[in-house]
Amino acid sequence: MFYIYSQMEIHGTGKRDKDYLLLIDTLEQANIEYKLLPKDISQYNFTSEDFIFCNFGSSNVDFLLEQQKVLSNVSIYPSLETCKIYNKDNFNKFCIDNNLPTPVTFSNLEEINDNDFPLIFKPVSGSLSEHLRLCNNELDVLEQIDILNNDKDYENKDYILQKFIDTGMPVIKYRTIFIKDKILTYKKTSEDENIFCSLKDNGRIDEINPDNKYVDIISDQFIKIAKEHNIDFGALDIIQDLEGNCYLLEINGPTKLYRASQGIGINLYESIINYILTKNTNKL
Repeated sequence: MFYIYSQMEIHGTGKRDKDYLLLIDTLEQANIEYKLLPKDISQYNFTSEDFIFCNFGSSNVDFLLEQQKVLSNVSIYPSLETCKIYNKDNFNKFCIDNNLPTPVTFSNLEEINDNDFPLIFKPVSGSLSEHLRLCNNELDVLEQIDILNNDKDYENKDYILQKFIDTGMPVIKYRTIFIKDKILTYKKTSEDENIFCSLKDNGRIDEINPDNKYVDIISDQFIKIAKEHNIDFGALDIIQDLEGNCYLLEINGPTKLYRASQGIGINLYESIINYILTKNTNKL
C-alpha cells in the first residue's frame, strides 16, 4: 500500500493548501491507490509490502524519528538517513565530515566573538525561512532566542548561527533538486530585504540550469556523497560569495513544492512519486 504521511495531518490543521492539493491531484491523475496516515501511527502494523511518502520538511523530522520502531518494517521515502540531515545542525556536521564547504557555524552564543557578526540565526528544525534572521550583534541573537523559545509550534528550540555570506545585490541563491540523481538547478533572486530569497516572500526563479560551473561542481560533489549514505531526496541550497566561492547552506525536504513546480514547469511531486513507484514495482 502507498501511504502518505502528510505535514497537514501531523499538525492537525486540516488545511488543504496548494501543495497538498497538487500532491493528491498527482496521485489521483495517475490512478494510484493511496491512504493518508493520521498523526498517531502507533497502531499500524506496516509490512515490507508497504511504502510511505513522508510529505514534510525539517520541522517534522524529530517527530518522524520518534516513530522509528513503528516504521522498522516499511520502506520510507525520503529515507530516515535523509530525514536526519534535514536538521540544519546535522546537515552542517555532515558537510564538515565529508569535506564539503559550508559557512562557519556556531551552535551557541558562547562560541561567538564580536568580530564574527553578522550572523544568520537558524532554528535547526525550521522551514520556509521561519525564524531566520540576520543578527548584527549579541542583542539581536538573544532576541531571536527568546522569540523561538516562546513559539509553541517549535518543540525543538535548538539553533545554529552561521556567518553571513554576502552575494551583493540582487541577492542570489541556487537550489539543486535531486531525487537520487540531479533533476535540475535553479537560480533564485531577490532585490529587497528578503535576503533568504524565499519564494513565499517575493523571491523569484530567474534561471533554470544556469551556466555556473562552480555551483554544478559543489552540487555534484554533494549528490555523489549523498548516494553513498542512502540520502535519496533533497532541495539543496547553495550560495556564492562575491569572490566566487560556493557554500552549502542546508537541505530541504519534499514539501512546499508547489511554487517551485510552477516556476520550473515540472511537477516535482510527480517526479518523486515516479521514483517511489519505480523502487517498489514488485509491491504494486
